[in-house]
Amino acid sequence: MLNIGIMGFGRMGQAIEACLRQEKERQCSSIKVREKKDHPLATTAIDTFLEHCDVMIDVSRKEALVDYLPHAIHHRKPLVYCVTGLEPHQHHSLLEAAQFIPICLAPNTNPTIALMHFFVEHAAKILDDAYDIEIFEAHHRDKIDAPSGTALMLGEAAAKGRHSPFDYSYPHQGKRKKGFVGFSSARGGAISGEHTVSFLGNDDMLSLTHKSFNRTLYAKGAIVLASMMAQKDPGIYRPHELFLNDIDLKSL
Repeated sequence: MLNIGIMGFGRMGQAIEACLRQEKERQCSSIKVREKKDHPLATTAIDTFLEHCDVMIDVSRKEALVDYLPHAIHHRKPLVYCVTGLEPHQHHSLLEAAQFIPICLAPNTNPTIALMHFFVEHAAKILDDAYDIEIFEAHHRDKIDAPSGTALMLGEAAAKGRHSPFDYSYPHQGKRKKGFVGFSSARGGAISGEHTVSFLGNDDMLSLTHKSFNRTLYAKGAIVLASMMAQKDPGIYRPHELFLNDIDLKSL
């Protein structure tokens, strides 16, 4: 039985725990919360949380990272990190920690986004820079960061396809710079997540769109990634590489 700890118990944390209740070979062993909750697995003590789990999934807040990361290293607990909107020093902390524990940087754990990442990279590779790249994303009213971590990940995929530095603009200011990736965002309602990458040429436009209807695939994907991290050596891992190389997407 693989024991999975969930850090943060908002909507995503609750979705992961609900999926784990249906599992036979994986279970939720502990839930790290900021304030005491009426849940048998919830704890505010980081060491108690870590002692009960084999691997952890963080769906909390970026501010929590500085408090628990040294403990995760001490206990040698693999990590699936799903929080977005990181500051540079927080991202650096994760890179440093990856010398000691396996870390999956997962701004999006939906396996079909892995396919979109593949499509965007290869479309950018095939279409030259006569095509401008614009990425639109929409999320629920409570999402704080913009552009979303998934949108930035897709922008990085486009830049990789063109073998160019990831140069982006948000929001647009002045005349469009050749070669940069443009972003726009919408926040409202209960939108689970929508991302569109458009390649805009002089004569036509190609758009790739992904829409999620709920958090189920995100939760299932996070659980699968956690299972993989439990078997990995220290280092940084990316969901699209793991899903496309190591996982049968149809099994999800």
